[in-house]
Amino acid sequence: MKVCGHAADEVLRRKQVKFEVRVQAEESRRCVDSAAERGVPLHKIIKSMVFVCQSRGDEQGSHNYLHCMVPGHCQVSRSKLEAHVGCECSLLDPDRMRSITGADIGAVHPFVPGVSRRILDQRVLANETISFNSGDMKVGLIVKTEDFLDAFEGEITCADIAYCEEDDYTPVAKVTIPYIRNKPV
Repeated sequence: MKVCGHAADEVLRRKQVKFEVRVQAEESRRCVDSAAERGVPLHKIIKSMVFVCQSRGDEQGSHNYLHCMVPGHCQVSRSKLEAHVGCECSLLDPDRMRSITGADIGAVHPFVPGVSRRILDQRVLANETISFNSGDMKVGLIVKTEDFLDAFEGEITCADIAYCEEDDYTPVAKVTIPYIRNKPV
């Protein structure tokens, strides 16, 4: 079942990025199930979550939608995210998620439209390849991490925004990656 009209595989094709398609026997809403269905380690699955951020003291109600991507074995740490962006953040509810991105929870892929900013947890960069859903909950994509980063239009920020129970990760300096690999800003 395709639940997002702006499919990740379409974005990758348009950008001429090579990727592998893994059609799953079952829809998966949990990263552990996606990893098992696709035959990839859990830490190579990209979990996409969208938060709304409202600046402190902003009574006008202007919001920024933050698309956070973390490894499948991790969760977005709200305290790290809020420290990084400088405002209070909350996860979008299912109806608002659908109205902003066109996708249901579980079908949000890295290239969904409607977000103001994309933040990738730095742990993702440790993987040579990664996997995420296409916007269809039965279709996973596998791509080289470097090619994944090249496929973004606009800026993606890399930062330590995740909490992982079993993690020996050592944070590195915050990095902003505008159009990686010599693409114009």
